[in-house]
Amino acid sequence: MSSARKQGRRSVHFLASWAAVDAIEQRARDEGIVDEDGEPNRSEMIRMLLAYALRNWQKGWRP
Repeated sequence: MSSARKQGRRSVHFLASWAAVDAIEQRARDEGIVDEDGEPNRSEMIRMLLAYALRNWQKGWRP
């Protein structure tokens, strides 16, 4: 893999229930993670949630 690609972002898609999407949007609003129009920025909120999980996830933990 080239170093330029490693530095960029990749698009990842996943399926979530409407309840999960609503919860992500509410968390984004609560945290002030919004776009220029004041709408919750789901993508940025999910990036932050994943970064937190990668740093803090205990080996072997399952929900």
